[in-house]
Amino acid sequence: MGRIYETRLDRADDALLCFDEVLLEFPEDEAALDAKDRIYTETERWDDLLDVVREKAARADGDAARIATLKRICSIHEEHRGDPDAAIDQYNEILTIDANNEDALDALRRLYAAVGDTPALAEILRRLIDKTSVDDAQDEWISLQLELAGTLAGELASYREAVTTIE
Repeated sequence: MGRIYETRLDRADDALLCFDEVLLEFPEDEAALDAKDRIYTETERWDDLLDVVREKAARADGDAARIATLKRICSIHEEHRGDPDAAIDQYNEILTIDANNEDALDALRRLYAAVGDTPALAEILRRLIDKTSVDDAQDEWISLQLELAGTLAGELASYREAVTTIE
């Protein structure tokens, strides 16, 4: 019935009520959860969509699936809700699952720079430097070192550390 409301009658709210009833009766019904996901995405109801995607993250089978779902939550926070702090929290959650997740580290690098969290940005840059091999990616390693030095130099108290980083 929910699909009929959704696709033929264009009554999203009635469809959502039907899918909610299905989930009350059958909490593990993935099709109903996917339908709610689709409707909330199409209607741009981001807060409601976050609830659904969080539920999907909780149900995810394995770290890779959970990380993929958490990345989607990050995207919703960042792109649709304009909430970089919430996105940062979720990217950090990804790092608790996979401490070297490149997407999360790169996103945190960008977000910490955007929100002006210099200590957190410096920590992420250090992590990226630690995982980057000088032998395999010398240009990237040097670039990261220079970015860290510039970040630290931006804070007068860390000027000595910035100079040491460049040396």
